[in-house]
Amino acid sequence: MISAGSKTPSAMRAKKRAASPEERALSTFQGFARRWHRDHVEGKVSSARNTIRALEKDVFPVFGTKALADVTIEDVIAVTDRVKKRGKHQMAL
Repeated sequence: MISAGSKTPSAMRAKKRAASPEERALSTFQGFARRWHRDHVEGKVSSARNTIRALEKDVFPVFGTKALADVTIEDVIAVTDRVKKRGKHQMAL
């Protein structure tokens, strides 16, 4: 018998199907980042437009569709290295 907390592939697929569209969207880095931007940056920080533009240009193409839990330090370093190569050292911070 499989317990309710089972992490078998079929149980994980069933859980994914049961998740709401918003929950599925928030499970990716891009979904989470857009929600964070909407709730904490937009309308509150003068550079809100620049923040989302930087995410769209540099971060989302690299790991935006990746599950949030699967984003690694190596992913982040790859993005910052790419930004630094363009000469935008301050932005890479």
